[in-house]
Amino acid sequence: MPKEALFRVLSILALAGFLGESLAAGRAPKLPRGLDLAALAFFTAIVVVSVVRSGFHPLAVDGATHALAGAALFVAVADPLRGERIGGAIVSAWLVAAALASTYAIAQALGFDWLRWSGQDDAAYRVRSTFGHHSFAASFFAASLPVAIASFGASRSRSTRALAATSCVLGIVALVLTHGRAGYAGAFAALALFAGIARSREGGRLASRAAALSLVALVAVLLAVPSLRARLAESVDPDSPPTKVRLAIWNDSLRASAEHPVLGSGIGLYDVAVSEIASDETLRAAPPSRFTIGHAHQEFLEVLVELGALGLVAFAAFVGFALARGIGVRARPDLLAAGLTAAAFAVLVTNLFDVNLRGAAGAAPFFLALGLARARS
Repeated sequence: MPKEALFRVLSILALAGFLGESLAAGRAPKLPRGLDLAALAFFTAIVVVSVVRSGFHPLAVDGATHALAGAALFVAVADPLRGERIGGAIVSAWLVAAALASTYAIAQALGFDWLRWSGQDDAAYRVRSTFGHHSFAASFFAASLPVAIASFGASRSRSTRALAATSCVLGIVALVLTHGRAGYAGAFAALALFAGIARSREGGRLASRAAALSLVALVAVLLAVPSLRARLAESVDPDSPPTKVRLAIWNDSLRASAEHPVLGSGIGLYDVAVSEIASDETLRAAPPSRFTIGHAHQEFLEVLVELGALGLVAFAAFVGFALARGIGVRARPDLLAAGLTAAAFAVLVTNLFDVNLRGAAGAAPFFLALGLARARS
């Protein structure tokens, strides 16, 4: 797909640019160091081994290319000197993109879809904006909220503050219109985290209050609108069809992981592994389709099936150490770093109920936010 190809090409170019800058300056490339980079290197090694073990299966090669593109993007922007220099420009571009995507989502809800990207979803019910699916849109809008609020608090420019405020307000509206419950959870978690860690940073008191206000506004809207309130209630109802689907798929995922517990069935081969042992309960809950049963609807479970316990530990360690840098008390008092950390956390939380990291629209903001947060922390 165009977005996926663009993500992979730009990630490789970003890493090549980082290495090229070092060589042009007459010094050897100096990669960032830390436990998060060590865990990422271990995870990358497991991915490569997984491809070899699969006999270079096309799905494994495709999955590995996507994972390595994410790793390349993280490393390219995680260097402190480079991250400081390009971070502001990237965040500004992010806010512009978020405002435009939110505007298009609102237009879709009003019945205007000039680019015909609504697909099979009823745009009046579930907008997907320019992302191809409502869950990708919800994840991006959730991640953009703390970035916008942090930019508003950190900037002294009126134009930047106006852009950040506009992006935040439009983002909340667009997020609500996606009806994406995973996105709602990601936004709740990100805004709460940002409100907590921003207070001690320069400009953080105003940003912390703005985050708390945004969280209250989002919750109020979701509880005030009957259809949205029903969606939230459905999430905790074990007898609702969506919950049954996920529980059945999660159970099958655990069973599949037991077949290859250490190194997994192979990256990108979740669909192959689970289709062989899919239970009657799963097939009754949802007719077979690549979207419904082709993924675990939970990123950590999918990693466990594909890369085994070693892969899961490596991935969890990378994410945990990277987030700890932005959250910890030893982090620099950089408000934008706090917003970027919260943005990565938003995507991570949405992936407790989905696998948005398997697509460019989920992976690009995640690795970009995590790398820039590291550079500024």
